[in-house]
Amino acid sequence: MQMVIDGDGHIAEPITLWRDYVDPELRDRINVQSDDRGNEVLTIGAFRMPLHLVDRGAQAVGYEPGSRLYSVGDTLTPNGLDRGMPRRRHYTQAHPGGFDPKQRLAVHDSEGVDAAVLFPSMGLFFAGVPDPSVAIGACRAVNRWAADYCAAAPRELYSVATLSAQEPAAAAAELTRSVRQHGSVAGCLRPNPTKSGRTVGDPSLDVLWATAQDLNVPLCFHNALNTDVPQAGLDRARSFVLGHAIVHPFEQMLAFASLLEGGVFDRFPRIKFGFMESNCGWLPFWLDRLDEHFGRLGWMLAQPPQRKPSEIFRQQCVIGCENDEPMLPYVQQRFGNDKVLWASDFPHFDAEVPGLVSLRKRTDLSEAQRDGVLWRGAADFYQLDHEAIARSRADRGR
Repeated sequence: MQMVIDGDGHIAEPITLWRDYVDPELRDRINVQSDDRGNEVLTIGAFRMPLHLVDRGAQAVGYEPGSRLYSVGDTLTPNGLDRGMPRRRHYTQAHPGGFDPKQRLAVHDSEGVDAAVLFPSMGLFFAGVPDPSVAIGACRAVNRWAADYCAAAPRELYSVATLSAQEPAAAAAELTRSVRQHGSVAGCLRPNPTKSGRTVGDPSLDVLWATAQDLNVPLCFHNALNTDVPQAGLDRARSFVLGHAIVHPFEQMLAFASLLEGGVFDRFPRIKFGFMESNCGWLPFWLDRLDEHFGRLGWMLAQPPQRKPSEIFRQQCVIGCENDEPMLPYVQQRFGNDKVLWASDFPHFDAEVPGLVSLRKRTDLSEAQRDGVLWRGAADFYQLDHEAIARSRADRGR
């Protein structure tokens, strides 16, 4: 069977993580607070993230009134937000594969997945933590736990370092620690501006880009819907449905543009960037428009890009996609078969189980395109040894 490497899966941070993996000096500021009614809230300094709210009239995920219909546990369960599926599951009742690597590997075996690169879930919200030292302490705890999770099958499960960029030097230090101590294969950042308006193209982040380039590991942008930091277009939405549809692609489009305008690609030509969980269909339109504008008007910048935006993407970037995106073959044709990485999003609500890798059945892809999106792109971008992956899975199956 054709190899499959999940370019964007997720862990689900267990409640015990905040007791067992946080630095002792931070446990009074990073913890889960419960009341006698069963409400549970993750507290990270002044930041609050509900894990489970008993009151049906209360907000479950901190965005809009419709969220009272479901819980965080539902969002961490495949198909958990489909009509008739929300159960207001307790956080601990989410799909066990997010918490337990053996349960995840069982899903991999049944669905034909050979390896997965794993991003955080709760860790995606740390960009909204006001205190940088507390935020990076929370990242450190998640990265420690993720390393232990991946140790169950280190040639099949790969961690992405959770980073919080409020203090760029601290994020660079955490990336270094995660790569060298835990073997993380990439770093994960939010694409959004900070609350103060600093974009990812700001020169203050050069220390992080330089560190990633020196370590020879990619950095991935991955958004999450919440009001913790600015979200492009969210002011136009009155529902989770529209808000979720808007912010993921819009923020990734703007992140690429900010890096381009800020000269990051030219200053750090060896760094690789991934733009995850935003669909791939926006890429041709956006890069065509940027090629036109920067080609005609780039002279207005103090340091115009040395390459066309589309050329920069081909040389330094990848994008994630889901199973049934109709634009996939066109995007591959334009930018390369290995520039689009298949993502399961497992165990989040939009994963399909069974049927996790339904992309295999598509008839509009050539064999080279199917190989590129299902494994070659991820193996190249994250620098994974596909032969070692195959041996590990075979040995575990004996």
